[in-house]
Amino acid sequence: MKVLHIYIIALAILAFNTSCEKVILIELNEADQKIVVDAIVSNDSAQNYVILSKSGGFYQNNDFQAISDAMVTITDDGGVVHILAESEPGYYSNPTLIGQLKTTYNLEVVTGNQTITASTYLPDTTHLDSLSYFLNSGGFGDPEWFVLMHWSDKESEENFYRFKATINGDKDNQISLLDDLLINGVETQYPLFDVTVNDYDSLSIEFIEIDKETYNYLKVLGEIASGENATSAAPGNPVSNLRGGRDRLFWGICNNKWLYCN
Repeated sequence: MKVLHIYIIALAILAFNTSCEKVILIELNEADQKIVVDAIVSNDSAQNYVILSKSGGFYQNNDFQAISDAMVTITDDGGVVHILAESEPGYYSNPTLIGQLKTTYNLEVVTGNQTITASTYLPDTTHLDSLSYFLNSGGFGDPEWFVLMHWSDKESEENFYRFKATINGDKDNQISLLDDLLINGVETQYPLFDVTVNDYDSLSIEFIEIDKETYNYLKVLGEIASGENATSAAPGNPVSNLRGGRDRLFWGICNNKWLYCN
């Protein structure tokens, strides 16, 4: 009887463990597809484009439906109109479009019966002066390299920055932002947080100056992604500067190489 008792318990434990591993797919109500706009204007002609696609379902992979045959234009505040041609499905560009500093750019997308517009400003240039690093051997665990960025903030204007790290050819997807509220007009050294650099790594930094609206959008987006934004019971999309459709992404510009817009 003792052996039979142990056998029954073992079967019960096995059945319990098996039931915990069962995958349950919840049936979700599919929302209507929305237009997604991902657009960039910079002072680098190779980094100016508009990508149009449609939103997907919760269980869908990242292969989203491209939107073709749209009319896409970008107009500067001097009235110069740049027509963007579709070179591959959903991808629109114009090699003659090169962003100019201190200039406002207006985007217009016409697809089907929808017209989507946005306006944003390309600020002046602030250059990253240098990088420095030191080995932090204190605390627990192995010593870590810390990287510091050095630049001089401009006192005459309000500045907003984003930093993108590439380590050994792999781009970091963290949304790292800073405004100049506490560093206005001073020489600044700022640590590159949440980036792990090891011996013999190759590190490059994209130092991006963005406008206030782009900064506010990315700030909220980062809070939602990290779970820090708890102002509502359910997460929602950050406020976008796109008008004319319930679009999910933000159109922005920068005065360096590129701007991550989603």
